[in-house]
Amino acid sequence: MSHFPKEKKILVIGDPYLCLIAVAAGTDYLEYKDTCKEIDEYLRKNISKYGAVIITHSVSENCPDILNLLKKQEDLLVVTVAPPRELEKIDPKKYYEKLVTEYIGLKISLK
Repeated sequence: MSHFPKEKKILVIGDPYLCLIAVAAGTDYLEYKDTCKEIDEYLRKNISKYGAVIITHSVSENCPDILNLLKKQEDLLVVTVAPPRELEKIDPKKYYEKLVTEYIGLKISLK
């Protein structure tokens, strides 16, 4: 019998562009279609399958109950990202420095 923890899946929640990236990466995905109900219902039934959820800022802002549900899971990594269309407009260096600082708690400088 293995003593290693069971590997869990990754779920991506976001716009169609981010979902295409999820498909290419082989992860599960839920496309946000301006309603939180489908996502909420799916997560309540299936949250235990996932070890990480990547969710766009727009979904987390429009569906605060979903974000709260995700954050209540102790063994779930929740990563909030900007959708690909929004990322085209930002400086990647600053974006990833902020992301690392937020999740690790240490300020780093990327070169």
